[in-house]
Amino acid sequence: MIRLIDVSKYYVTDFGRHYVFRNVTLDLPLDKNVGIIGPNGAGKSTFLRLIGGADTPSSGRILKSGRISPPMGLTPGLQPSLTASENARFAGRIYGMTREEIDAMIKYVREISDIGRYFEMPVSTYSAGMKQRVAFALNMSMKFDYYLFDEISAGGDRAFRKTAREMIAERLRTSRFILSSHDIDEIIELCHAGIVIKDGTLTFFEDVREAAVFYGEDLEKGKQKARRRKRKESPPKKARKIQSKEGATAARVAKRNNGPLKPVSTAQITTAESDTPVFAPGSLTHAPDTNLKRGPRKAIAIKVRRPRKPRHVLRHEQA
Repeated sequence: MIRLIDVSKYYVTDFGRHYVFRNVTLDLPLDKNVGIIGPNGAGKSTFLRLIGGADTPSSGRILKSGRISPPMGLTPGLQPSLTASENARFAGRIYGMTREEIDAMIKYVREISDIGRYFEMPVSTYSAGMKQRVAFALNMSMKFDYYLFDEISAGGDRAFRKTAREMIAERLRTSRFILSSHDIDEIIELCHAGIVIKDGTLTFFEDVREAAVFYGEDLEKGKQKARRRKRKESPPKKARKIQSKEGATAARVAKRNNGPLKPVSTAQITTAESDTPVFAPGSLTHAPDTNLKRGPRKAIAIKVRRPRKPRHVLRHEQA
């Protein structure tokens, strides 16, 4: 069993202590696969590091029974200046393995990682996928009662993910694991129990489906709160004035002529050169003055453009 007794974890920042966990007391059974669910930055990776011994709590105690693997994830804990072979040998010595067991482990890691000649080159020359392959093969080469996975299925190519799933299925016959993932379907498929981490608190559920429902409802509440905050902070929208196409055209003409449109009779429509009225049926013109012939502001007649005759018709008429 893994038991957390009044565990707190914080980091010192320029703004004071930043608490990841505060006064957490929790018991994890060794006979169930446990899935960890939570938003980014909630502390899932920190929780796995605390359980695996890669980090220590700021206060409280963590009691463990059985062999627990170090966290395996997208940021493998390999020594950059050492080769993959040297990293494997170093890990074997830490866990008290004999020379024969270490040699067998190195052979296993070389075969599973499948990185070719890079296996004898420093880890600092590896790509991110190569580092993850070596770290996964190194942890799978040793027998643990509990394996810790941190987003292990999110990286690597398709062949690597397939190999990882097959090896995990093989280990499940004799061991259990704690899996941290953003893929809720994967959590439900592989795990029995669940932990939801949010705001420094850990909530344990015996049924992983209950944890998924709890996290989904909490996530939806957070989205609704964010939408309400966004609506509250955004400025109010101005009401749009809806008008017809003819109304919009009349408004533009009135603005250009500094006045509204007025209907006039055919007798009032004259040109600047001639007093002969030009009538455009159904038309409106701007007539700000009642006396159209007074001053420079004379009404401009609306001329109706007549269609031109084709050129061959004009030539025929001229002939």
